[in-house]
Parts: sequence; C-alpha cells; structure tokens
Amino acid sequence: MEQHGDSIPLDKKSGFTCPFCQKKSASCRAHRGHDWFKCFNPACPSGTQGEKQAWDEVGYLAFKLGIPSNNGNEHRYSDAAIAYLKEAGVWREDRLPPSIMPGQQKRRSQHKPPPSGTPPTPAPEIPTAPPESPAPAVNEGAPDANKVPGGQAELEIPAGDGTKEPEAAQAVVECNTLRVHKDADGALGGEKRPCGRPGKWKHPQYLNGVFCDECRKLAEEFFPNNWVAWTPEDVLVSKIANEDELTGALMAVRRLRTKIGTAKAFRKDTTKDEALLKSVLAAIEAYETSKKVAAARNNGKPKLKQELGYAALDWFYSQLTLSAAHERELWVKRALPTSAVKALGFRSSSVANRELLLTMPDLFPWEEILASGLWLPKDERRKKDRRPNSQFCGAGRIRKLGEKEKPGQDQWKDDDGFLWGWCEPILIPYLDDRGKLIGLRPHKGMGTSGTKVGTPHLYVPRDNSEAGATYPVVLVTEGEFKAAVVWTAARAAAGEDGIAEVGACAIPGISFGKHFKVREELEDWLELVECKVAKVGFDDEDKSSKDLGRRHQTTIWARFLARSLADKLHIRTQVCTLPKEWRLNGKADWDGAAAQIVHGGPSDG
Repeated sequence: MEQHGDSIPLDKKSGFTCPFCQKKSASCRAHRGHDWFKCFNPACPSGTQGEKQAWDEVGYLAFKLGIPSNNGNEHRYSDAAIAYLKEAGVWREDRLPPSIMPGQQKRRSQHKPPPSGTPPTPAPEIPTAPPESPAPAVNEGAPDANKVPGGQAELEIPAGDGTKEPEAAQAVVECNTLRVHKDADGALGGEKRPCGRPGKWKHPQYLNGVFCDECRKLAEEFFPNNWVAWTPEDVLVSKIANEDELTGALMAVRRLRTKIGTAKAFRKDTTKDEALLKSVLAAIEAYETSKKVAAARNNGKPKLKQELGYAALDWFYSQLTLSAAHERELWVKRALPTSAVKALGFRSSSVANRELLLTMPDLFPWEEILASGLWLPKDERRKKDRRPNSQFCGAGRIRKLGEKEKPGQDQWKDDDGFLWGWCEPILIPYLDDRGKLIGLRPHKGMGTSGTKVGTPHLYVPRDNSEAGATYPVVLVTEGEFKAAVVWTAARAAAGEDGIAEVGACAIPGISFGKHFKVREELEDWLELVECKVAKVGFDDEDKSSKDLGRRHQTTIWARFLARSLADKLHIRTQVCTLPKEWRLNGKADWDGAAAQIVHGGPSDG
C-alpha cells in the first residue's frame, strides 16, 4: 500500500486513519502469512466493511488498479495476482511453451497480460514492430481513472511507443492507445483495439507514448501540461529538460543495461539498445554539465529545495552526543572500536534529549517538526496533544514479553507484545553517499510511518573517505550493527593501499527484500559500487520449537533476495549460513561472533 501512496502506520494494528475515507476506523492484521486490511466505516469506498471483505495484497491491487477478480480468464491466477507477482519481481512474462511432441500443435498461454502497477520506462525505444498484445494502462489513480467522462470511448495510456518500421526509410508512428471502437450501429462495443491513427503528440512524462489528436484530448485529463509535437528524431533521447526527466532517464539506463545483459546472455543482437543507451547517457552527462555551469554562475551555491523534516532532523542530530556507557557497550557487546563508532556517528537517546525537543517549536514551524517525526501529532481519540516522540528521549523497545509476564515499574506493553521502558537506546543515523542525514532510527524501534524517522532505508556504513569506492564482494545482512561490524573488519583487513575489497549493507529486516523503496536503494548501491558477488547472510537462530513456516523463514527470505538480485542485476549471488558454533543463547549473528572472537562478549541482537 505504501508503494501506491496509501501508507498505514506500522506501529498500529487497528484504529488508525483509513487512507480512503479518512476515518479512524481501519485495521490491518496478519493472518496465515498475509496482511489483511479492513475499514469498518459503512461509507468507505474500499468496500471492506462487509463480512469476509477484507483485502490481502492481491485484493488491494485489484481495487487500486481497477482489475476485475478474474477478467474473463479461465486460468488459475487472476490478473490482480499476477500484478502482485510482478511488483514482487518474481513474474516472468515471456515463458517458454511446454514440451512439444511431433505432429502436435504448440500450447501457448492465452492469459491476458495484467497491468503491473508500475510506470513504463520513461526513455523511448528505437522503433520496432508493434506488439501483438497492446500494453495495458499504467495510470494509478482512482479505480475508475481510465474511464473517460461523458460516455466517450474508454482510454488506456500505452506503455510502449506504438511504433513500426515500414518499407520506407523514414519511421512512421501510429497512436497505439487502446480504445473501444464503435460498431456498425454507432454504439460502443466489441474488444479494445489500437487507435491506429498517425501519432502527432507526446508528453515528457511518457516519452515513449505517442498520441493522435483525439486520444491526446482524452489523455489530457491525466497529463494536462507540456504536450509537444512528435517527430521521427524523437526516437532517441537527445535532451533532458528538468529533474523529472532526469529521474526517468536514470531509470531507463538501469532497465536498458538489464535488457542488454539479458540479450547478450542469449546471444541476441543489442545494437539498437546500445545506441539508445549511449544516447541517454550522453543526454544525462549534458544535463549534469549544464547544472554545474549554472551553479558556477550562482557563485557555486545552487538553490536546492529541501523536503520538509530534514532541517529539524539535522538540527536535532547535531545537538546529540554518545554517552560513555553506550560507547563501552558497543565495544563489549559488538566489538565496535571507538574509531568506528565515531566514524558512523552513533548517538544516545537519553532522557535529557527531551529538553532539546521542547525547544524545537521556537525554532521550526509545526509542519517541519511533525514531518521529521521527532514530535507526535495531536491524537483526538486518545485526547493527547502534540508531544515529543519518547523514542528520542529515553524510551525504547526492550524485548518480547512472555505470555504470563507482566511489565514492571515504568514499563509498558505494546499491541505486538513487546516490552517497552526507559532503556535509553542507541540512535543510528542513516547517511546517503553525499553524507546527508536521511534518517535516524532508535535501536529496535522505529518512528511514525510517513515521517523522516519512520521511512525504511538501506543502511550502508561509510565515512567521507569512501566516496567513489567499489566493492567486488558485498555482504547483505539484517540490522545496522551487523553491517557495521563487517565494515569495520573489512577496513582492518584492507591491503597496503588501504582499500577494502568487501562492502557491507543491511536491510531493516529479512522480509524487506521485497520492500519497493529498500530494494531500489539496494540495487542502486550494488550497481554504484560495481558489485560482482553479493552474499546474503542473515542471523542463524534455533527455531526448532516453532511451526514449520517460522522455522525456515530466514532461509526462505535469504534465498528469495539472492535469487531476485541475480535475476535483476545479472551478478553472482550466494546465501551465507552462519556456523552453529557461533550460537550464543540459541542465536548466531555477525556482531555477537565478533564479540566472542575479540573478548568473549555476548550480543543481544
């Protein structure tokens, strides 16, 4: 839901605001391996208020993308289920037919291709023959967003460029928008067919989509501005005008490299794709050069618009320190020396931080403060006013509470059964490749969803000396301290040139291998450091007393992440299982093993 703009709080199971009717009547609970969303407001447009009407992931996509439950197919999986598999990155559209016996007809799947829910590649492609089956709509608005008002023809925005190469040398483009044509009686009916009129217009948001005059008028509801005339020279990207087109071009580069790598693996011709890639890279370089020239004319100080929340978060982080007790704890329990602790910028969430938080309303507007997540918004249901987030002034999650165990003094239990108290956790900063602070997470905790401290990110331990570094081998683990220990050990084992050959990063949890934002950051970073081998190494824990699904979930998620990275990035991947000899209290992890090797100290995860 978060990937489609309908975020729900991670720390609440029920009673939160429904993203569809804006009433505090929604709930989301896990059952049999799925998360089920339900809104109890009778007027909610989601339609989940009835009995057995709750949504799982597939149900939500069916509503969001306007997909019928079966769409006329007689196959086992619905279009919504296939759209979900596409977003998870495990669906393959081009499947080989089953084995063919002599004299028998080929058996081919007649399943209609469902919408994937992801936007098309913004970069145009060199003209090719028109697809046999036109691409479905990519608009992700309301469920009826593809319906044209006033009873006109139904319109879907094409995902492809709808081009073809005639015998003549000059390329001719036809509008490939799917429309319901009129029958002989003048009524709308029949199946959707490509428009077929000559293409005349394009839109910067979809550079590879070309529209005729009539389809452009219908499409203006979705793309109101910036229409420009199409010419045959537009087949190649030659110029980037703004940051939105730059983002699309960067996405196109990633997908083109994947396409070229796959084609080379099957010994197919990649001349056209390589020419397109070269053109896109040249356009990106020209745009970046123009930005540098503009910055130089502005005395080297380009005006950058900063998102809400970062200024308040930067100020708060700059006022924090790391206590001596936490510095010693990181050394004893996790074998992290003082040099690594200072380089990575860990801080303490002490009770004294509350005084800093209380001064923020005098320095920043409420919109900025609430966007950072350092303060909690007003809660009408619980009759609570705006207040500092206690996770950044001493409160933290301690552990899972036993079934018959009760919280002690100054402790409490949350809805998920975890014990909380004033344990003063360590604050872990998230920095991008330019050293900018993009997140701050309390150990074992998390900020409010949708805020700067509540947005999941890929954690990469690094300092200013590693700009432009490359790592042939990268370890992907779970938890920031694990990645920090591997990063420290790799730096200590670096050669005479001081360059480490092993990089490290961490995802927030084992299931975040399918999280759209975290996966995108992981893939981008692996390409940036030119990774050749990615090793997935999660914690090894004795779960023999639990049910079969939970017992093997770590291995399942590790193999899923390794396999999907290999398919997407065309690199070698491995699953790294920690030795059982490393286990301490039934659990083996990287920082705990390092502590045992250095001085026999345990790790609490």
